[in-house]
Amino acid sequence: MWNKGKIDTLRLFRLWNEGKSCVEIAAEFEVTSQQVYKAAKRCGLPSRSRKGQKPTVDPTPEEIRERAEAIKQRHLADMRARA
Repeated sequence: MWNKGKIDTLRLFRLWNEGKSCVEIAAEFEVTSQQVYKAAKRCGLPSRSRKGQKPTVDPTPEEIRERAEAIKQRHLADMRARA
């Protein structure tokens, strides 16, 4: 359950807007990152993507063919190694 006494809303807004992660904010308040996430959600703070996470881009048909071929070659190599 969210402990309102431990998470100061104004400070949460400030840290969130500074770009601090849930883990960093949790350390500031000495609570879990899950509690920070829930508090941010309850306060209506905008969600953010995870640090270092690349945006999802659909592969082109050529990239799909290349990946499929690479997987096929790895599979065949594994099968030969087992034989």
